[in-house]
Amino acid sequence: MTDDLTAKILDELVALRRTSEGVEAKQDNLQRAFVGLEAKFEGLDAKFEGLDAKFGGLDAKFGGLEAKFEGLDAKFEGLDAKFEGLDAKFGGLDAKFEGLDAKFEKLDEKQDDLHRYFGVVSESLRTDIQQVAEGVALANERLDRHQEENTREFSEVRSMIRLSYTELERRIRTLEEHATPN
Repeated sequence: MTDDLTAKILDELVALRRTSEGVEAKQDNLQRAFVGLEAKFEGLDAKFEGLDAKFGGLDAKFGGLEAKFEGLDAKFEGLDAKFEGLDAKFGGLDAKFEGLDAKFEKLDEKQDDLHRYFGVVSESLRTDIQQVAEGVALANERLDRHQEENTREFSEVRSMIRLSYTELERRIRTLEEHATPN
């Protein structure tokens, strides 16, 4: 009976270890996903820095144009055609800004999707952790019950052995008394 009980306890502990290893594997996968996301965000940071540099360059160009416009006030009539060309360039910049706005919107959507995804993942982890905790609590309860049962059974066996030794000792004394000539 004790061997069956021990086997059951070992089976439960093996199952608990497998569950624990599965949780650790999920945790490792999540960690790798977080590292990948961090790398992607670093890539986005680099792209934003590149855009900032380009905007800085555009700002410098606009500053140079303003200086030229101040010097060319007398030549405005001849430069109308050039301004129309500049207006077309600004239209292209507006289109680029609209494209950037669309990219930012997509990034926002992806960020929202990631937020929802990690909410689901964290909830799943909470559930898994709760299940593991419940399994550990159940295993502890079973172990406590088995320990109490073993203690009680060992006490009973000791009592029976004590009684048997007392009876054997009495019988040996009786035999010795009968065997000893007086």
